[in-house]
Amino acid sequence: MQNYVSDNYPKKGTYRFGDFELDVGERILLRSGSRVPLTPRMFDLLTTLVQKGGHLVTKDELLDAVWADAAVEEGNLNRTISSLRKTLGEAKGENRYIETTPKAGYRFVAEVVYENESGGFREKTNGLSAAVLDKLLPGQRRRWPVAVGAFILLFGTLVTVFFLIPRPSVRTVADPKPKIVRLTENEYEEDMASWTRDGQIRFVRYITGTRAESWVMNADGSDQRRANEKIKSLLTGNWSPDGSRVVFVKDGESLRNVYLANSDGSGERKLPLSYPPNEWSPDGTKFVFGSIVDRSNAEIFVHDIENEKSVNVTNNAAFDADPTFSPDGRQILFVSSRDGNTEAYVMNSDGSGVKRLTDNPAVDAFPVFSPDGTQVVFDSNREGENVDIYIKNINDDSPPMKLTSLASNEEHRSNCWSPDGTRMVITSDASGKNNIYVINTEQIEPELILSDPDAELQYPSLSRDGTKLAYQAQSDDKSLMIRLFDVSAGTSKTIFRTAPDNANLALTPVFSPNGREIAFANKVDGNTDVFLIGLNGGNLVNLTMNAASDGSPAYSVDGQTIFFQSNREGAFLRFHLFRMDADGTDVRRLTDKPGYEFSPVPLPTGDRLLFSGDRADGVFKSLDVMILDLSKPGEEFMVASRRLHDSQPTVSPDGRRVAFVAQSDGNSELYLVNVDSTGLVRLTRHQATDRSPAFSYNGTELFFESDRDGRSAIYKLRLPN
Repeated sequence: MQNYVSDNYPKKGTYRFGDFELDVGERILLRSGSRVPLTPRMFDLLTTLVQKGGHLVTKDELLDAVWADAAVEEGNLNRTISSLRKTLGEAKGENRYIETTPKAGYRFVAEVVYENESGGFREKTNGLSAAVLDKLLPGQRRRWPVAVGAFILLFGTLVTVFFLIPRPSVRTVADPKPKIVRLTENEYEEDMASWTRDGQIRFVRYITGTRAESWVMNADGSDQRRANEKIKSLLTGNWSPDGSRVVFVKDGESLRNVYLANSDGSGERKLPLSYPPNEWSPDGTKFVFGSIVDRSNAEIFVHDIENEKSVNVTNNAAFDADPTFSPDGRQILFVSSRDGNTEAYVMNSDGSGVKRLTDNPAVDAFPVFSPDGTQVVFDSNREGENVDIYIKNINDDSPPMKLTSLASNEEHRSNCWSPDGTRMVITSDASGKNNIYVINTEQIEPELILSDPDAELQYPSLSRDGTKLAYQAQSDDKSLMIRLFDVSAGTSKTIFRTAPDNANLALTPVFSPNGREIAFANKVDGNTDVFLIGLNGGNLVNLTMNAASDGSPAYSVDGQTIFFQSNREGAFLRFHLFRMDADGTDVRRLTDKPGYEFSPVPLPTGDRLLFSGDRADGVFKSLDVMILDLSKPGEEFMVASRRLHDSQPTVSPDGRRVAFVAQSDGNSELYLVNVDSTGLVRLTRHQATDRSPAFSYNGTELFFESDRDGRSAIYKLRLPN
């Protein structure tokens, strides 16, 4: 390894500063006679700074000196400086030894005494004390945020898989939100953690400072083992999304020799790549990777596995790096210094349509899509030299939110999300070693409003003035109740109850616009009809009295009409939308289109109807959220169409936004979208079932049911603006 040494001081000998002794020849740092552990990078960085004591050493000089054998990112330098400061005992914001010159480099500021190998002493004449620097550099000795150089290499695979990243010493771990769980506890450094489709976690473990191995474990941290049962020569690997193939480097060979094989070891061939790729495409036919074109430029390439051709998709004079695919493979996230600072960008997979996503003077790195494609997570040192994980909506301009808030470095890499999008696997040096952790990804913690240890609470509905909440309660004998919750008094009362064994019935209570009645579905003699009931439990009226199944009632804005779903003109599950006058007369079907229609909700304008439906006639494939023009029943507008079912839509009081339930990631979660189908964002990220959204009277909050505490209960969360 090449070391940067000043012309004034020799390579060997001992440097004394404070209560430290740095023996360059023996590569040992002592403090009051006791050895201080340092990684090789930390030792070389400290030696370089000490030997140029009192003088600015630029970031480029330090990268050339300490990482001459590797192409690395500036973030490595920042982290190693942070590690040194804590090893030397500097408190946060203190600069007894190392001074930061923003955007330029670092300076060793403590007085240093040099002892040569023969035992002679002399004081470093070019060393400047902290007191002198305070006079010469007024205002610069406060803690500065870490700024970014104009050109940075951010190649995650190249850096973190094959070269040891120095980590800070032990720090105090705060009580984090969201919850963080440590999976590995050992003496090794670990990195590159990723979730597999079958729910396991793969990661890289540094057995020594120069040897990295691929490992795998269960999602709870159990059964940790080498990930090369089939390919014994595999040292580190990157598996395809379906796990059927792997790109790897071999034990004992150069890291520049990259191989591709089936996971059982068959079909092995060498790839025309100098380094392993960052990520596979979702369909497993391509790789995306970053490559250095020259010292001042790096580009992003997409490599077609079949024809073994790589295409430059950035073609920009700046540094472009850290590429990852979107879940559908149509877009690529990356970071770039093209606008003068390292920010996150998104582009189409062919390089067109480049859009900037972040704007901050810190280093934003390793952007990764959420599994549903609505959000992006990235690493950043926005709050000092610590690295945290941030999350940002991809479809709007809202600012990013922090997912981690520990006094340590937390990072992630591609495929970090659990398949259902509720958790992330990350690395953290909170314990002093870079180990594997799992965090919950829900940004906004919902507030529990109502729960009952003896009943499941479901289908919340608010009165227009926001003073009352109606909901369904299912007792253990499967009888159903309609309860009214008085918001100001905080009390509930039951106004309706069915016979036992009605678990398959959904009452779905909804207030009339004037707040005097509740419409709901009820089963009588095995048949489900739409009923009305007064708020005191009286005046029960059956409005439909039809042999078919009628349900999901919803009032028009003026209260003169009730919309509902019914299968009266089709098979058992072939529901369509109907309307009737509020007294149950003049029943009419709203559309004559094939398929299925559920859950009608009128928009505040009164001329359109929100609903969920499937237009694949005769095949119950996937529900979408749509809008029907009541004046032109033949015209429909798609609001949300995702994989699997989008259902239970509801509209905000101002008619601008739609909340609905989606099952895209395997469990029911809440989403928010503008009524014109723009700005889609996921609201809840929990392994529980979240359903039945209902806007508050002023549209700033969303009520919903969830079984996240065991039984279904009523929650609310504050909505983003």
